[in-house]
Amino acid sequence: VEILVGILVSIPFTTTILLGGLSSMPQDAYEAAVVDGATGWHQFRYITLPSLYHIIGVVVLLTTIWTANAFEPIYLLTGGGPSDATTVYTMLVYVMGMVNLRLGEAAAVSVLFLPLLIGLVLVLGLLALGASVLHLGRPLYAWRAVIGISHSWLSREIVAFGAFVAFVAFVAFVA
Repeated sequence: VEILVGILVSIPFTTTILLGGLSSMPQDAYEAAVVDGATGWHQFRYITLPSLYHIIGVVVLLTTIWTANAFEPIYLLTGGGPSDATTVYTMLVYVMGMVNLRLGEAAAVSVLFLPLLIGLVLVLGLLALGASVLHLGRPLYAWRAVIGISHSWLSREIVAFGAFVAFVAFVAFVA
């Protein structure tokens, strides 16, 4: 039930972000692909998906952070039960701190979870970046030139994406 609620809650955000990414893609690449004889599947695989890799990575990153910090759906739907089967760390911190009044232990659990969440965010960020870097080695025919993929572009992209991941992680953990 909680998984279904999590999916339903994230659909508007994901849809809005992906629609924004789709609307910002240049049409020149698709026109070049049609001239080269690419099918709809090839256009999706070699133009649309590579253009959306970073957007998908950001969506997965933010959704993971929000899911890891989710308290309300679990508390309202199951209260952590039955037999603590749906207890997540936020539920554990709540029970330790507010129900059992062990505030020191609750603070320790929340602080100890921070490095794990930072590591998860960094791994997801590197996976999102790695997917786009690995895809650049595949042949993209004429529309590769239209998109303007080059090695200098890649190095700027890596630095920008790393800075963005660090910023998102900082904002997510401070808030």
